[in-house]
Amino acid sequence: MEPRLGSAGRAIGVRRLRVLQLIPREGARQTELASRALITKQALSEIVDTLEADGLVSRKPDPLDGRAWLVSLSRQGELVTTSFDRAMETVEADLARSVGAQDYETFKRVLRQLGRLEI
Repeated sequence: MEPRLGSAGRAIGVRRLRVLQLIPREGARQTELASRALITKQALSEIVDTLEADGLVSRKPDPLDGRAWLVSLSRQGELVTTSFDRAMETVEADLARSVGAQDYETFKRVLRQLGRLEI
């Protein structure tokens, strides 16, 4: 499932979608997003460049720190993330029906535990 920009748009890609999902409603500094995404500031900057070129985010100087940039979702970015979230809710509901709600909840709990491990 590769989200696209409009009917003829290019694929967003997993890394770009992940960054979109990490942007809070009030926006976030690029350094904060890089940390959340577990990527370098340089890699985040490249991703934000493409997201901005595609009209999914906007950047503006941080009023509290002139050296930093705030990244915010555009209206189109909000639509993309909302659409993807709805699609994932459908997938999760289908999985829960397939294996049973209790087993699916156990599966999600174990995945969260594994995600917290520092290996």
